[in-house]
Amino acid sequence: MPSNQEWQMVKYPEGMLTKECMKCADVSDPKEGDLKDGEVMLELEVISVDPYLRGLMSPKETYAPNYKLNEAMSGFVAGKVVASKSSKYKVGAFVTGSLPFRRRLVAKDSQLFPAFPSEKVKLSNFVGAAGMPGITAFISLKTIAAPKEGDYAFVSGGAGAVGSAVIQLLKAQGVKVIASAGTDDKVQMCKDLGATAAFNYKKVGTGPELEKTLTDFAPKGLNIYFDNVGGRTLDAALACMAGHGRVVACGAISQYNNKDASEAYGLKNSVMIVLKTLKVQGFMVFDHLDQYVSAGKELTQMVADGKLVAKETVLNGFEKVPDALIGLFTGENTGKMVVTLQ
Repeated sequence: MPSNQEWQMVKYPEGMLTKECMKCADVSDPKEGDLKDGEVMLELEVISVDPYLRGLMSPKETYAPNYKLNEAMSGFVAGKVVASKSSKYKVGAFVTGSLPFRRRLVAKDSQLFPAFPSEKVKLSNFVGAAGMPGITAFISLKTIAAPKEGDYAFVSGGAGAVGSAVIQLLKAQGVKVIASAGTDDKVQMCKDLGATAAFNYKKVGTGPELEKTLTDFAPKGLNIYFDNVGGRTLDAALACMAGHGRVVACGAISQYNNKDASEAYGLKNSVMIVLKTLKVQGFMVFDHLDQYVSAGKELTQMVADGKLVAKETVLNGFEKVPDALIGLFTGENTGKMVVTLQ
């Protein structure tokens, strides 16, 4: 068995994330005898990389504690309990949680959520379609988008972990969906998942042609815009909304690697929020932890029943964490990007 290791941030990125910002460090193994009541020892099997992690790679705190230099990076993971002093999780149980990217570690049971992998639902799905990204889609649609049958919706980043779930959940509620993605293959995937229409944003662009594409799809305006991209795409969507439309501001991946504020895109159509009396609301799943388990159970059943397709891009090996993270911002993933350690 390899020595215990963790991924650390050693340099905050300026612009695009690079491998030089991270290192794999040897660390001591946890000892079963040191476990306290309510603690478990985990062997990680899956590491989830997600766009929101880019926001933690800064000396300034934003919506969550930032990564400290020369300390463990963290995010959603899934693993197996190999030692326990918890009444909630016994040896052999599978769990997920937001924890350090470390091969073996100790966690409090209060930090964990149960996972129940089966023949139909893989462990990696519990950090994907049945985990944080799927739960993000599920709760934000319910609390902000409030979809109704016959609505028209635009989903940017439709081939990503959240976007691909949003497309399917909206389709199931009778919503007509147009989605954007970065390759023709991803466009086809969006259609296969239930999008009425989809387009390659690299070909359409983010200017007048994007507005024309959205207007042709929904001549009376979009009732819902699910934003994973921000920037110019958000600006175009605002111009194409119907009155009393709802905008779920879930992500802004086009802006995450800006070097500073001078590179940020300033919205030009924000007046539409007033003129069309739009509801524009940001969403963080961490504000809804009271619904996390129940939403996860419902999504797990949907995956098991084949009602929610869990698309994944899988890199194998602990050493692949930097490749997976960088790949999120260069379009290497289709659906959920995960690293497996088995």
